[in-house]
Amino acid sequence: MMRGRFLWRPAPVIAAGVLAFCGLGAATAGEGVAVERKPVSIQSRLDFGQVVKGSNQDIATNGPLEFVPIQRTGIGLVQEATVEKRLDIRVGVAGLFWYPWPQLKESPHTEIVKFGPGIQAADASYRFGDPAQPSATVQFGYFPFRYNPDAANLGEYLYRSTAYPGILFTGGWSFLNNGYKATGARIGFSHFDGAFTHDFTAFFESEAYPFLSLSPGWVGTLRLGKGFEFGLGAEWQHLVPMKPSQLTPHDPLSTYVEMADFPAVQADTGRAVIANQPDRFVTNYRGHAGGPISGLEQELMSMRIPDPKDASKTVRPYFAVRNGADTLWLDETDPVPPGYAPLYPRSKRYLSFRGIKTMARFAFDPKPLLGWQGRLGPQDLRLYGEAAILGLQDQPFYYEDISKRIPIMLGFNLPAFRLLDLLAVQAEYYRLDFVSSEEKSFVNNLPVYQVPNNKAQHHFSDLRNGDNLKWSLYAKRTLVPGLTLFAQAASDHLRLQDFNSRRSAQPVVNRPSEWYWLLRLEAGI
Repeated sequence: MMRGRFLWRPAPVIAAGVLAFCGLGAATAGEGVAVERKPVSIQSRLDFGQVVKGSNQDIATNGPLEFVPIQRTGIGLVQEATVEKRLDIRVGVAGLFWYPWPQLKESPHTEIVKFGPGIQAADASYRFGDPAQPSATVQFGYFPFRYNPDAANLGEYLYRSTAYPGILFTGGWSFLNNGYKATGARIGFSHFDGAFTHDFTAFFESEAYPFLSLSPGWVGTLRLGKGFEFGLGAEWQHLVPMKPSQLTPHDPLSTYVEMADFPAVQADTGRAVIANQPDRFVTNYRGHAGGPISGLEQELMSMRIPDPKDASKTVRPYFAVRNGADTLWLDETDPVPPGYAPLYPRSKRYLSFRGIKTMARFAFDPKPLLGWQGRLGPQDLRLYGEAAILGLQDQPFYYEDISKRIPIMLGFNLPAFRLLDLLAVQAEYYRLDFVSSEEKSFVNNLPVYQVPNNKAQHHFSDLRNGDNLKWSLYAKRTLVPGLTLFAQAASDHLRLQDFNSRRSAQPVVNRPSEWYWLLRLEAGI
C-alpha cells in the first residue's frame, strides 16, 4: 500500500498558532511580563530548472530521463515573539505550488500544478543563564536543525540518512538550503566562550519507517582559533519504537536463514527479452552443490529439486517436513501436520531497522592565518569534509561490510572576491552495492534495499559501482537586501514529488553523468 508523506499539517499549525497567540496575549496582559513581538516575517521563492539527464528504476522501461522540468513556488509567514528575553516562540505557515513528477499524458491530472499548505515553524526555545550568552538552550517543537554550516548541499549525514538500509537524502520540499526538519527536542550547551558547543537531541522519526520512533543523538563542535573547526556526533536511530515488532519484521525478504545438509539444486536460469533489449540471462535463484547453505529466506523458499517420487515434477525442499522415516513435500500454504518438523533444520535471523550512526567532520579556513579576511568573502577558501558510518553493527547479507556504509563528502569554497556570497563545490563517495531506493523500507516497511526487477536489471546493472560518486556546485548572491539569487547544478540525491505528494523512492540522478540545474529567486522581509 502506498503511503503519502504527511509533511503538510495545516490543522496542527492552526492549533499551535491559536495556542501561541493566546499565550502571548495572556503574557502581555499580565503585570510585569515583558513580551517583544517581532514583525511578521514574509518569504517567497521561485524555483526553476530541469533534470538534464537522469534515470529512475520505477520507469526504466521508458528509457533514461531527459530535460525533465522543475518548477516550484513557495511562500511562508512566520510570527516570532520573545518573552522576558528568554523564551522565543515561533509559529508560521507555508504553502508550496509544484508540478508533479512523472507527468503522464494518459493521466491528465498529473500535468496540473499542485498546492499544499504546511508548517513553516512551530517551536519554542528557552535560554538559561545570561540571555545574551546562554549557558544552555532548550528547543522543542517542529524546527530545522543543522550541525554543519558548510554543507551547502551534500553532507549532514547524521540526520539526513537511514541506517538499515543506508539511504542518503538531499533536497526535499526545498531543493536548496534544506536542513533536517526535526520533530522533538534538543538541549544545547556552550563552553569556553563558544569554543565548544554541543547538542543533545531527541527526535521523532517522521521521514523514516518505523515512524514516530524516538532517536536520541548528540553532536558537538570544537573551534580552535579562527581557522579550525571539528565536529563529532552519533544518533541511535529507532531506539524507542512506538511498536517494537516493527523494528524486526518477520518477512522472508528480511529474514536470514542458515541450513545444514541442504540438497543439491540446479540453478534456475533462462533467457528473456527485457525492455526490448536483446535476450538476456535471467536467474531466479543460484545453484547449490549440496551441504550447508545460507541466504535470504525468500530465495531459499523458491529453490526446487526433482520430486523424489515423480521425476517429472519438482518440489521445494525448504517446505519438506519429516516425522521419523516419513517425509512430506509440502507447498508454501500447506499446514504442517502434527508431529512433523523441518527436514532440513534451520536457524533464522531477522534484519532490524535499529542502528547507531556516527559522524565526524572538519573545516579549515586559511584566511585568518594569511591575513586575507578583507580581500575575500567570509566563506571563501574554506576547505571542509564530513564522513559517517550508517550503522555500526553488521547484519547478514545486505550489511556485512562496514566500509560500504560510510559516505564521505569533501568540499571547497572557491574564491569569489565578494562578487558572490558563496561559491561551493562538493564531491561525495559512497560505496553502495545496491540501488539507493527506499521502496522496500518506506512502502513495504522492510529494512532491506530494493533489488532491481527483471525489467529494470539491464538499465541498473552498473549501479553496483557506477553510482558511487556524487557532485554539487552551489552559488549564492544577494542582489539587494531582501532579494537573493541561488544557483545549483548537481548529481546528488534529488527526489521529485508525484501527484500525491509522495517523493520518488529512488533519486532521479544516479550516475555522475546524470545531473540537473536549478535557479532560485528568493525574497524576504
